[in-house]
Amino acid sequence: MALEAEVRANLEAKLQGMSQEIEEIQTWMEAVLGEPFESAFTDELKDGVKLCEFANSIRPNIIPKVKRSGIAFIQMQNISSFIAAIKALGMDAMQCFDTIDLYKAKDLPKVVQTLYTLGNYVNQNAATLGYSGPMFQAVSRAPRRPKADSNPEVPRASYEAPPAPAPTREMVKGAAAAYEQTNPASAPIAPALPVPIAADAAGGAAAPFNPAPRRGRGNTIQLPTLKELTDDYKAAKDEGAYHNPRPQPHPHPHLPP
Repeated sequence: MALEAEVRANLEAKLQGMSQEIEEIQTWMEAVLGEPFESAFTDELKDGVKLCEFANSIRPNIIPKVKRSGIAFIQMQNISSFIAAIKALGMDAMQCFDTIDLYKAKDLPKVVQTLYTLGNYVNQNAATLGYSGPMFQAVSRAPRRPKADSNPEVPRASYEAPPAPAPTREMVKGAAAAYEQTNPASAPIAPALPVPIAADAAGGAAAPFNPAPRRGRGNTIQLPTLKELTDDYKAAKDEGAYHNPRPQPHPHPHLPP
């Protein structure tokens, strides 16, 4: 019980800290619906009717049936219809609240976050959605001017970084020349890897075994994996190309080798 009370207190504190966001969302919804809210924000949305009407204002008839009822099941059905509607508009399911988050006040801050995200989504995709109504004014999350040289008379666009210049032919040639200097064509593809040394017929040491490089995607070089090296070693050992480098005692020490 103590943990549940702590979680509830944290959610209430978080909701109080979102008062600016709630005001902006309510202002937008009132402008879209053409009527003011008569009660508190979350209480006004609890039966799901205003949410359904709001979704139908963004895209007409996306929710064909909006039921007004005091029955809990009908109200929860309205909320579920709104969630399904904004998903159909293109909202990510991970950004949407659940029915009980609103109806049972399980996570009201998530409801606010979903509606806030919906406002930004509609602003960015109004042409695609065919929406021409009032736009969401997100004042609380608007980017701020730099503190060092804030000047309300200077347009905000002047604070933005200039666009990167398009690459020229000289830039491309210079980059290609620099690449050729650091990656000459005569350079070895892959360094020799430490592997067991093969013995020649006289018992001497042969040259280290260099596995053939494997080509990756494009011009990249893909080095052999540990499993591939192990398989190569086992195959060579079975063919008698490798031997134990540790010297073995002579079976008859009194005889010359």
